[in-house]
Amino acid sequence: MYTKCTSPLRRFSDLLAHWQIQAALLEEVKTGESLVGSSRDDYLPFNKAKVDALIPKMDGREKALGAGRRGAERSWALQAVLRAWKFGQSKGWRDEWEFRVLGMMGGMVNGFVDGLGLMAMMDMPAGMEPDDISEGDVFTARIKKVSPYEKSLLMEPLTRVSTAGSVEQHE
Repeated sequence: MYTKCTSPLRRFSDLLAHWQIQAALLEEVKTGESLVGSSRDDYLPFNKAKVDALIPKMDGREKALGAGRRGAERSWALQAVLRAWKFGQSKGWRDEWEFRVLGMMGGMVNGFVDGLGLMAMMDMPAGMEPDDISEGDVFTARIKKVSPYEKSLLMEPLTRVSTAGSVEQHE
């Protein structure tokens, strides 16, 4: 049998795998024999049926916890942006940011604010249609609205810096 696991403190399924492995190793020490090829499982804390029943439940809960963690991290990041933007609580704060277009969403431009490390939405630039904007376009934009509670960051376009493919990408 093979299983992939990480730190037992990260996910319950990993903790479960560690308990099973520990029990198998202790059983081998106790009996002085290898368990490779053995079908015995009486020494394991959880039998196969129990593990098979637990894992699907844990996967859903772990995904929900991960989504909650990411949402909380975004809220705190947006709180920091709000404090820097509205209350000047950051040295070297600037008013203009590079906004890299990822796509269109509901009449708005969806993208990434490079200097902030945050996803954001941007108003449609004046005089432009959705077909005029492509993934990879870069705009200079300024913050229009920050809401840590809605987990939203809205940018206002100033100028188009480059269009997709016109700037050499460095990785």
